[in-house]
Amino acid sequence: MFGISDFDLAALRWLNQSCANPLLDGVMRWLSGEWWMWILAVIAAVWAATRGGRRVRSFLIVLTVVLGIGEGLITGPLKKAFIRPRPFVEHPETRLPPGTGKGTSFSMPSGHAAASAALAVVAVMFYPRSRRWTIPLAGGVGLSRIYNGVHFPSDVIAGWALGATYAWGLALLTEEIWRRAGRRWFPLWWVAAPSVLKPDQKISSTDAAQLDRTFDPAVASLQWLRLGYVLIGATMIGRFAYQAAGVIDLSEDEAYQWLWSKHLDWSYYSKPLGIGLAQWIGTHIAGDTELGVRFLSPLISAGVAVMTLRFLARLVPARTVFWALLGFNAVPVFALGGLMLTVDPLTVFFWSLAMFAGWRAIQEDSTGQWLLVGVGLAGGFLCKYFSPFQIAAFAIVFATWPRARRQLRRPGPWLALGLNLVAIIPVVLWNMQHGRVGLTHLAERGGLQNVWQPTLRYWIDFMLVEPLLFNPFFYVAIGVAVALYGRWRTVLERGSETDPDGAVFRYLLAMGAPVFLFYLGYTLRARVLPNWVAPAILPLLLFALLVGSRLSAAAGLWLRRLFQIGFAVGFPLLGLAHETNWAAKFIGGPLPAGMDPLRRLRGFRETASVVGAEYAKLAASGRPTHILCYHYGYAGVLSFYLPKNISRVGTLDPLVLAWRNEKPNNQLWFWPEYEYRDRQGTDFLVVFQSDEPPTMPLDELKAQFTELTDLGEFPVLYRGREFHRLRLFIGRGLR
Repeated sequence: MFGISDFDLAALRWLNQSCANPLLDGVMRWLSGEWWMWILAVIAAVWAATRGGRRVRSFLIVLTVVLGIGEGLITGPLKKAFIRPRPFVEHPETRLPPGTGKGTSFSMPSGHAAASAALAVVAVMFYPRSRRWTIPLAGGVGLSRIYNGVHFPSDVIAGWALGATYAWGLALLTEEIWRRAGRRWFPLWWVAAPSVLKPDQKISSTDAAQLDRTFDPAVASLQWLRLGYVLIGATMIGRFAYQAAGVIDLSEDEAYQWLWSKHLDWSYYSKPLGIGLAQWIGTHIAGDTELGVRFLSPLISAGVAVMTLRFLARLVPARTVFWALLGFNAVPVFALGGLMLTVDPLTVFFWSLAMFAGWRAIQEDSTGQWLLVGVGLAGGFLCKYFSPFQIAAFAIVFATWPRARRQLRRPGPWLALGLNLVAIIPVVLWNMQHGRVGLTHLAERGGLQNVWQPTLRYWIDFMLVEPLLFNPFFYVAIGVAVALYGRWRTVLERGSETDPDGAVFRYLLAMGAPVFLFYLGYTLRARVLPNWVAPAILPLLLFALLVGSRLSAAAGLWLRRLFQIGFAVGFPLLGLAHETNWAAKFIGGPLPAGMDPLRRLRGFRETASVVGAEYAKLAASGRPTHILCYHYGYAGVLSFYLPKNISRVGTLDPLVLAWRNEKPNNQLWFWPEYEYRDRQGTDFLVVFQSDEPPTMPLDELKAQFTELTDLGEFPVLYRGREFHRLRLFIGRGLR
């Protein structure tokens, strides 16, 4: 922990208390930034980027790079390294002026001071005369943080020094990268602007003559495609950095499936082997960490993006390809799938692989591409039993497209189907050995064991939640595109060099619409989780994008506007959702726990701390002791986040066990070492989420132990907010 000097405390008290007056309260609150000021700043930046000249755009690009890297990869990690509490935490006498929010991050260094100093340095680089107001502004911002009682003076001094340093270094690094890479990869843009920091600079006539000889008609398109690859790579690196920073904890599903990766098998209770194998690969690369568990997610997300780029590059202008890739980052399910590793990102990857390979296989009569289709089908089945949907989609393609139907006379489609059948064999054998529990589980999830009583309740839930998964504006755009396709089908399906039959629209609809419509119809019988349609989202978005790019009429323009608005609204909101603690900078305080979209991904370290403390008290008796979780998800997160247990996972003596019903209800049921009822005489710390189950089986618990003690409820606080609540019992002497 970074200490506090006498000077720090004295200077803080003088500025925070001795100088306090109502006028300064208002000025300092303004300098620290009101929520409306942030909105105005974003609007002004967007307006300047679209209306300003080359110097303005260069300034905004460099400033975005500097602040993005500075806040995300420098200031934030340093706060966690120094772990200095805010002044008001350890010094209750600290005065908080009206309207001042209590920051939930650590204190050293000041992020406001660093960002304002960085802004001043970058501004002076582009507009030297701006030093007259940017430097005083940076000074005022830093002083406001001390006056408002949220930072010590040394926090602010360190922030100023840090921000000025990283701004200067990153600006020069950006300039150097552009001078070297820009000339080679983006020659036309480099000719127009050979310098980022000196946007009015012109290249020499010698350089211009040399570059002129290297140009060809395709260079403009190639530049946009290269920029697309840069975007994909930068996004992947950013996601790895986000994972490594530990901003979010593992979800219950991720932690539970991490246990699977320690017991590799041909299949599991609720899913095939794909997710367990994927986490096994990741943890063998990056260890048993959040990064290791999720290691493959940025890679497979980048893989889907590359396949999308190559597919679109044959059908629309390269500039449209780039903006489509950028826009798809505003789709919540894609953003989530690039960071977390559950069965859905894997299924989307394999579905996309089969979809894109199938398109090329039909166009090129390629057996090799059909083999890739087979890999995609097999992977989709091994992740989520999803390949029957895609086989049905290909059946629709064959039925509606003569060129595709001719492929049935070739070995390719049958080889693809054969690969899928091979993937089914181990799953079938495992289920035969385990009482067909996988099929039973699927039937229970689908409500097939109940008599069908049609209801609109689940349909309404589905229709309200599903747009949020797509991005509401993109969701509407898909609906508009379907309507426009029906109206302008003859125009849209005119052949082209890359699509002689004009069949791409039918192909993409076949790959997306049946899945969505199936689950939409199924809501009349049972609850359908929104993520079940995830593989259908990309083909439907591509369908809408192609309709909008092909139609030049007013309808096509409005469709393109929907995509633009969806990006403009969704991208900043998703950015904020990646780190909801930043909301305090806009609204003056943290989001209420019930409104925090990251609630299910935070607080599990703290949960493990609460449980670990109570377990240590129980284990102090010296008797054999274990932890028993009622829910398998909590067994997963405690197994991962309890230091005493993580090394015991995969052994014959795990510390954390799970409640066991008479019938299988989770994967832990099948592993003998998790049979807690064989541990007679052992003491257990029993863990319930207070809301799961609604009625706890207390009578059954009492019957299993010689003595049962209710320890009561324990709130789990994340930065002062209750994110979870536990109900703990001590069961002594298992009968």
